Amino acid sequence: SEWHLRCDVTTQLNLDVLYKAGELLCLMCVHWLTLLLYCERLYIIDIFVL
Repeated sequence: SEWHLRCDVTTQLNLDVLYKAGELLCLMCVHWLTLLLYCERLYIIDIFVL
């Protein structure tokens, strides 16, 4: 409830900035996740090759 109140008070500019920051974080997380999965796959391939 308190959060909703703060959300209503927040200006559109701040929301835009938060959205952009969130988008960037999301992209970074997806990038790292892809990297981790890729490394994991290579690791699994190494195990099978050995």
